[in-house]
Amino acid sequence: MSFRIEQDSIGKIKVPSKAYYGAQTQRAIQNFDIGWSMEFSLILPYIIVKKCAAKTNYAQKNISQIQGYENSYYVGSYLGYGFHEDGIQSAIKVCKRLNIDLKEFKNADTSRVQWN
Repeated sequence: MSFRIEQDSIGKIKVPSKAYYGAQTQRAIQNFDIGWSMEFSLILPYIIVKKCAAKTNYAQKNISQIQGYENSYYVGSYLGYGFHEDGIQSAIKVCKRLNIDLKEFKNADTSRVQWN
């Protein structure tokens, strides 16, 4: 294997001549365990999990389009910024869409709900 000499603020280092990176990346490769070996039987389940995560992220961005579809509503903190208040706010919005009178509940404070 042939090498070229690259230089950074630490000094000179040998980098494989076919590599598209420089001295700092070569130092990282030598000093850190980058990546991990994965058992072949885990690759497909890993891909499935990544695909499901991508679909979930897409669905969260478009959840307003499916709210109420076939009488199904989704509530939870993931509909906002992940705070408990976001979960409560989304539940209150669904109650309003279903014409549930929240005044029946003594502790229901809807004054800070943002109706989008």
